[in-house]
Amino acid sequence: MSFVSLRRNMDNFIFDLGGVLLNLPVEMAEIKFNGKVKDVIINEVCLSEEWANLDRGTLSEEEATEIFVTRYPEYASEIKYFMENWVDWFEPKTKTVKVLQYLKNNGKKLYILSNFHKKAFEIVEKRFDFFNLFDGGVVSADVKLLKPEIEIYKTLIDKYSLDAEKTVFIDDNPSNVEAAKKTGITSVLAENLDQALNSLLEMVPV
Repeated sequence: MSFVSLRRNMDNFIFDLGGVLLNLPVEMAEIKFNGKVKDVIINEVCLSEEWANLDRGTLSEEEATEIFVTRYPEYASEIKYFMENWVDWFEPKTKTVKVLQYLKNNGKKLYILSNFHKKAFEIVEKRFDFFNLFDGGVVSADVKLLKPEIEIYKTLIDKYSLDAEKTVFIDDNPSNVEAAKKTGITSVLAENLDQALNSLLEMVPV
């Protein structure tokens, strides 16, 4: 767990999605596949440059799937199955959702800042009710920027006129957390999600 500092009475709470509010595509692949095909889907699909370009909004899922299948024709059926179904495998992280509700009930503003495919985000936003708790957010595919690029943090701050000194960000990626710190945002690394969420609650006076 990592902090810039532990400040009480923060006004704005920014949440990453994958790894904080939802399970990660890599976690889904770990469960759904075995052997060599699992390694391919994790390392050559989920962790690929093409996947990052999907998050950036500069590549379509159809284009990415064609690239993956052409690159690994021996796993074409498994790759197509993953690309067609992975969004349906998302599950919310229950404790994070409870913390969201607690923060909202205590008058805090909630925002999303996530690297996420455009089509996938549209699907999960409609599926899960907890998205109704958010006051806004920035999704990478919409702005053609990716965490940890500083510009995506500034885009969120500017869009909602947030005071960085009254804002905290939680993410499971150390690079994303370090980048947020450079903008003056208090940042929490969700290496241990339970501990990280508890640290957010400490920023709400009782």
